[in-house]
Amino acid sequence: MQNAVRTTQGAGHGVASPLRARSSARGGARGSQEQRRAFTLVELVIVLAIVSLLLALIVPATNAMFRDRKFADAETLLQGMLKTARADALRAEGVETGLLFYLDAGGRQRVVGLRKETRHIGEPAWENVFVITPERTFALPAPIRVVPRYAVEPPDPDDDAHTFSDVELANNSFLDPTPPYNANQRHRNVFSMTYAGDGQLFVDRSVLVMDQDADGDGYGDVTDMFGAGKDDPADHYFDREGERQEFPPLNGLPSTVPDKKKPGVQEDEFPLVIVDPAEPKTALNFPSVDGLLVYDDDTFREQTDAAAKRAYLLETARPYYVNRYSGEVIPGPRGEGTLSP
Repeated sequence: MQNAVRTTQGAGHGVASPLRARSSARGGARGSQEQRRAFTLVELVIVLAIVSLLLALIVPATNAMFRDRKFADAETLLQGMLKTARADALRAEGVETGLLFYLDAGGRQRVVGLRKETRHIGEPAWENVFVITPERTFALPAPIRVVPRYAVEPPDPDDDAHTFSDVELANNSFLDPTPPYNANQRHRNVFSMTYAGDGQLFVDRSVLVMDQDADGDGYGDVTDMFGAGKDDPADHYFDREGERQEFPPLNGLPSTVPDKKKPGVQEDEFPLVIVDPAEPKTALNFPSVDGLLVYDDDTFREQTDAAAKRAYLLETARPYYVNRYSGEVIPGPRGEGTLSP
């Protein structure tokens, strides 16, 4: 028994214990791991290349997702506003209504409600005059915009009042004049859609717009466009055929709006007629249309010439048609251009 004990103890001096063996193995593993933690230059380059490749794939897909989301938001907004404008016309017992599409001071496209003043119903001189409904003002999510769908049609020499020339299609600023005179009123982002009292859509109408100017700075409170008020009223405008027309007399027609300096207090304020800044006596009119193209304006501006811009709209924009009689809003597939539904 003692010999067995001695033999076992002696063996302990010559053979590593299991505990020591495991400890040594762990130490060796740590050393190996420490060696593997250091990247070589080649490995680092490979990792960076993989990351760059993944970013190149992910970023465009993410941008496309956000752009599609903005398209969907803009289209939902447009359909809702068109249906609401027509419902207002039917509900108001003969009062014509509509929408004004325009650019604000920052270049963002906005949509605001229009309506005919009840006191002007049946007066020929006021047939085309609408006032803004300020409680219904919306902005399209930039860079998504809309343009009249007939803007992409080839110029028609027999229908100058309806089609867009290459110069007009390429013009990025509403106030940048293009020949002939009055052409700046046919801008791709500034126009209207109007409904008759029975819900039918007006097309090719010369729509004159009155904003309010409660602060007296000479600019519309809603549109921020330059205008002529009571002290220096506009006396004429040019219709869609370029013919000069007399503007209805404005004196003695105040309308009641809130005084911004005195919350809760009402005071009479004269409506402001939107005019050409270069010709304040000339009121601007905004053509009424029956269809829209929803498009990405940033990509549109990247096109090098008018022909490329027209082609881009035809190939990528989504058309929205509005039935003239029923008011039904009919979306078409992107790239359908101006084909009839």
